[in-house]
Amino acid sequence: SGLRSTYDVIVTNPPFHAQRGVDRPDIGRRFIAVAAESLNPGGRLWLVANRHLPYESVLTREFGTVRTVAQARGFKVIEAVKR
Repeated sequence: SGLRSTYDVIVTNPPFHAQRGVDRPDIGRRFIAVAAESLNPGGRLWLVANRHLPYESVLTREFGTVRTVAQARGFKVIEAVKR
């Protein structure tokens, strides 16, 4: 389930590896869903992720406004604003 309160800002760098280094983007998608439930309207999620992880579509669905604010050395920083 979600967090116990609501917030204006959540910052996360969700794990995405399971044992043996297998990518598990479903873990990050769960972090995104819980953040969406836990943010106040207009609240912001700041997410750090590896560039190859496909989080943009779920972020757009859950939040609406999504933008990549930085990319470097295989990572990206994404800001999502809750409707």
